Amino acid sequence: MQADTNRIHSKFQEPAMTQSQRLKYSILISLVVLGIMFGLSYLQNAGIISEKLFQYIAIGVAVIVVVVNGVMRRKVKP
Repeated sequence: MQADTNRIHSKFQEPAMTQSQRLKYSILISLVVLGIMFGLSYLQNAGIISEKLFQYIAIGVAVIVVVVNGVMRRKVKP
């Protein structure tokens, strides 16, 4: 029974990340966030979005980045 359980867990377990893969994804995420912030700043200065909307979107982006970072941290091989 235990062997069947291990086989099932290993079948559904996603492959782990290496430390270098996590570093690459972290750099990519930081560049994307930087681009989003510059874009939001441009939209706010152009009068397309309000300061309040800018704040809400920035907070949403920060929450998403924190969640993605936590998921990546759990997937790194020990």
